[in-house]
Amino acid sequence: LILVPVGATRQVGLMEERFQQQAVERETPVAVFCEAATRTVIAYSRRFYGYAGVHLHDPLAVGLASDPQLCSAESFWLDIETEGELTSGQVVVDHRPFIRDEDRAGYKVDCVVEVEAERFKDLFSVRVLGEK
Repeated sequence: LILVPVGATRQVGLMEERFQQQAVERETPVAVFCEAATRTVIAYSRRFYGYAGVHLHDPLAVGLASDPQLCSAESFWLDIETEGELTSGQVVVDHRPFIRDEDRAGYKVDCVVEVEAERFKDLFSVRVLGEK
């Protein structure tokens, strides 16, 4: 089990211009669909976050399943907070120093920390948008 957190997936964003250019160049049905399907997400991201692009959250998880060398991972003790007023639904990592592993809260889970972003984006472009 490997967790692919948002911090990792935010390393693999495609800017609107590059994404549209690749979709138009390829003109495959899937590329045309992807470009059309992401317009709303890109517009929302531009308006509220100042980022004119799309982060490839789910595709990175699939990419990691097909090529485990795309990412490096570290083990962390973590759990999902279910009762916190400010943290409900968030992953909480037990970073407490000088605690024995058996006394840590949560579960030991491998988490992606670094992504070979350009290699993944190239893989995404070929596998999803089609050969150029």
